[in-house]
Amino acid sequence: MHRKVLLLSGLLLACAFAFAQDEPQGPVRPRIPIKPDKQTQKSEPAPDQKDTSGQASSKESRGDTSAPLGDAQEHPDSTLNGPGEMHVWNPHKADKDVEIGDYHMKRKNYSAAESRYREALLYQNNNGAAIYGLAQVLEKQKKNDEAAEFYELYLKTLPHGPQAESVRSALQRLKVQSP
Repeated sequence: MHRKVLLLSGLLLACAFAFAQDEPQGPVRPRIPIKPDKQTQKSEPAPDQKDTSGQASSKESRGDTSAPLGDAQEHPDSTLNGPGEMHVWNPHKADKDVEIGDYHMKRKNYSAAESRYREALLYQNNNGAAIYGLAQVLEKQKKNDEAAEFYELYLKTLPHGPQAESVRSALQRLKVQSP
């Protein structure tokens, strides 16, 4: 008895599935484009109407993006002479550059390490690890004057930092070598 019930229910299920597959699909309804609200649409004046507000649209004229008059005299140390490459504050990118700089430093590829430490300072100018690493690389490359500048910058940034004692001894060593 149970066997017949199972067989009939299986047959009924198979027929229902076959019937659903054979049934023709109806025509596909075309998509109706959604019209934006009247508030979000730009309303442009008709060509024969003039804008009497007296202000130019942004399409007609662009704003003046040049530096103010006398700006070069007021800020002589500024290196931006126009629209150039500007780096945003990105400590994560700076930390990654320091990590790669440390890798190059261990492999004694000093020019690549210097490049990475400088790039890290573009993204975070007060990154102590980048300042210290750059100073070490410059010292290894016998660029002692520049290395001393970065060692001093490290002490200004992190006077009691983790490398402060080694920085002070490096500065003493560089001052002895200078004369």
